[in-house]
Amino acid sequence: MNIKKSIVALLSSLTCLACFASENKINAENKNSNKTPKNILILMAMQDEANPFIEKLNLKKEEKLNPLYRNNYYSGNINGNHIFLLVNGKKGNTDYVGSEATVISLVLGIEKFKPDILINVGTSGVLTKSGIKIGDILNISESYYLDRNIPIPDYKIYSEGHFKASLLDTNAKKHKICSSLSFVTKDNINSKMKSLGCEVFDMEAASFSFISSEANKKFYIIKGVTDYVDGEFNAVAFQNNFKIVSNKLAEYVKNKLENIDLN
Repeated sequence: MNIKKSIVALLSSLTCLACFASENKINAENKNSNKTPKNILILMAMQDEANPFIEKLNLKKEEKLNPLYRNNYYSGNINGNHIFLLVNGKKGNTDYVGSEATVISLVLGIEKFKPDILINVGTSGVLTKSGIKIGDILNISESYYLDRNIPIPDYKIYSEGHFKASLLDTNAKKHKICSSLSFVTKDNINSKMKSLGCEVFDMEAASFSFISSEANKKFYIIKGVTDYVDGEFNAVAFQNNFKIVSNKLAEYVKNKLENIDLN
């Protein structure tokens, strides 16, 4: 009789555990289904930077945003959110890197897709003494204009930028980036880099940040390191690093978009 009671009690406990697990699963599913899908706009300057993203995120090429401009865009979905990847475009073998093409792409993208979140992803250089290694993926917290100078007190902040970005990985180390109109090499290292505290360099982040801030959008900046700007520039090594880093960037951002809650 005692054995029978024990078996009944055990079966009852197992039934309760099964009900509890089923209820938790339903609650989790309901929680996910109640999430409002986000429109996420990713901006990249170079087609070869973007190609690993297009492949890994299974994005579809769409019509041009505007026939007057060369930028291309691709779309898809990840983790219940809508992804729009904008690439600045190119003429022949020349990618439209830099601030002007970035501003055109981002303004068109914001008007078209009404994004909730903006992400600039791309390659960058760093200073040797920064301790950052080639191949590292960086979360940028602040961006500045490196070669814009307006020597009037009221224009200091405007001329330098001082844009603050959110972190896609809140546990990551914060980095400051300076954007230049030119490719930064050891021949154009200057004192402004030190005064602004920059250790990372590119050609788009500050302009991207300006437009994002003006549009009052939450934005992130993710950079992969291809070279040391204060060392001897080697075009072959740069191209090899570029391919490796572009793939690492795609993996990193894909993983973050799949596993973090952007709500």
